[in-house]
Amino acid sequence: MFTCAFDNRYKLPPYFKDFISCVTQHTPLHLVTPARRVIGGTSLIEYSSRHDLHLLNPENDIGFRSCSNTFEAQYLHLSTNPSKFEIPCFSRWFAFNSITSSLTGDEYICMLDTDVMLLDSPDSVIKHISNTSGESNYQLIASFRETENVTIVVPAIVILKKSTLHNFCKYLMVDYFATSNYQNLLGLYFDQVGNGMQGGISDMTALNDFSKTHDISLFDLNVLEPLLVIDNFGDYLESTGPNSLLEFTFNNHKCILYNGRVAGPLLAIHFQGNAKKFMPLFARALSALDSRLIRCDNIFAFADSLPPSIEPGFLRLLRKILHRLRILFRTGHVRI
Repeated sequence: MFTCAFDNRYKLPPYFKDFISCVTQHTPLHLVTPARRVIGGTSLIEYSSRHDLHLLNPENDIGFRSCSNTFEAQYLHLSTNPSKFEIPCFSRWFAFNSITSSLTGDEYICMLDTDVMLLDSPDSVIKHISNTSGESNYQLIASFRETENVTIVVPAIVILKKSTLHNFCKYLMVDYFATSNYQNLLGLYFDQVGNGMQGGISDMTALNDFSKTHDISLFDLNVLEPLLVIDNFGDYLESTGPNSLLEFTFNNHKCILYNGRVAGPLLAIHFQGNAKKFMPLFARALSALDSRLIRCDNIFAFADSLPPSIEPGFLRLLRKILHRLRILFRTGHVRI
């Protein structure tokens, strides 16, 4: 299955090493990014494992640039997240559509967030869906989450047909931010923010709306058997607590979850937000030649061993000071 991910930054954070190594244990990965290395590390290619990593620079794709610029010109920002975060989330769909132009409409594409650890092949999902539901011809396969009055698609892992991807991109370009849909978007935005929640209009709310208005056949990964998905590791860890029976057993680059009630193989773990700090712990267990066990107390001990995180505002101030110091040393004067 064609598996892809997107990041528009020129310098990628260190957790990309774990992301690339983990995904390429199970499938080739097409990473759309202008970056070629992680911060403080070597070439991204060095981190691939059993399967190939293909690096694709979106700036070299004329079709993508044209679609992305056209979309951005009509984009309406309705989110508590900054627009520089939301716009790339929308843009990635146009990138994925462009790089899969050679695929037929019925071929599946797997799209991953870059803070996901993939623990099985995406092809196995189709096989298990067939065993679970008796059908394997779904147009969109993802986890769905209800939040107040809003349904969103969880972005950790999304599998859809090429024809569905193409039609969704057309929907984003033509319909979603059209004047005729403006009142609907305002209502969706207020349903979240007006209820004290973070977020708003995103590519995931758009994908959910598209699936409803276009009669898309859906499969919810939350009911996939026997494979399990943890779509927000931080929330999952908080819900279990430090004294729970939570255990992860790693062997042959796969993982079995036991939480005192349910045991099963994991398809993916989404280390969203601050939970990214746990990715190195899991990456070491995944890459080990022998069987490894991570218990809940191991996870909390690992978190306690990490240095305190630096607030993003402080980092921005520090970068600004260093930038002005460089100007001062180069020119002999600096504007305050």
